[in-house]
Amino acid sequence: MTVIDVKYLYPYGAFSGKFPLTMTFNVTGVTSSSKVQVLAYNDETGQWEVVECTVGNGTVTAVLNSLSLVAFVVDGKTAGTINTATSTGSGSNTSTVSPKTGEGNTMMIVAMFAAIGLAGMTVVVAGRKRA
Repeated sequence: MTVIDVKYLYPYGAFSGKFPLTMTFNVTGVTSSSKVQVLAYNDETGQWEVVECTVGNGTVTAVLNSLSLVAFVVDGKTAGTINTATSTGSGSNTSTVSPKTGEGNTMMIVAMFAAIGLAGMTVVVAGRKRA
């Protein structure tokens, strides 16, 4: 069994639903014959719990007792199909490229300001020597 996706569920605005809550998720690569387990993280116990679920073609429906982290675990055959489709770019699963994050140009900006500062100090020192 392989974890293929983890989602964090949280309410958007005020939550007025009642538990248990039945939710259907789109899970690329699963079929009605796939062996799937849904795990929900219980914040109170700090443990992952197996959740009742049913599987369809591309969907997993689970009965949840809270909104938290949810992990989708599939059998090796399904996981292999999903990984193959992602790595080759074919099939129904398409891979996406994550945007670059962080501050990649920070050092360049710091070096630029240091050079400007050094040039400014050189002009000031040269002006004082002339005076």
